Amino acid sequence: MDKRYDIKIEEDFTNANNDIEVYESDVDHIQDTIQAFKGSYKESPTDGVEIEKYLNSAGQEQTIAREIIIQLKSDKYQVSNPIVQFDADGNLNINPNATI
Repeated sequence: MDKRYDIKIEEDFTNANNDIEVYESDVDHIQDTIQAFKGSYKESPTDGVEIEKYLNSAGQEQTIAREIIIQLKSDKYQVSNPIVQFDADGNLNINPNATI
């Protein structure tokens, strides 16, 4: 699969030539998928990991990793062994290990 690109939209963005800037958006797409709630996207109502529902729930690392694999593979990413950890302060750290 080819890399995904999107139009950069920033409030303060002005380009000298008034051109549209395009950037590689895979990182943003992966982050959006992990944060999205089911039903957030009308065209894909089952898309989303719903990561917020797992906050403050240590012991759910395998469940989160499995959901990340399912959701990102449905978007044609190759996912190998995502790392999901709660640190000593209870913060959730995720490395999805996803590539195109």
